[in-house]
Amino acid sequence: MQILYVLTKEINLSYTDFNNMNFFEILTILQTYEEHMKEQRKQEKKENERMEKQMSSMQSKYNFNDMHKQMNNMQSNYNNMTLPNYNIPKI
Repeated sequence: MQILYVLTKEINLSYTDFNNMNFFEILTILQTYEEHMKEQRKQEKKENERMEKQMSSMQSKYNFNDMHKQMNNMQSNYNNMTLPNYNIPKI
């Protein structure tokens, strides 16, 4: 039953096609499908590792505490800034 489920769901093989196939054909298809899934898992694992590495790199590069310090520095620079004094004549 599991073989039928995999073939019908994952490979989109109809029940009548499944019944018309030789046992050897079914085993060959399942073996190919299994190899494909193993390769897919390896690729997903590589991609996940790459994404984790990229995320950790971004987290270290854009650390929230450092950003908070930078914002505080900007605010103190803003507070220390003086506005120009304009002498406007009275009319």
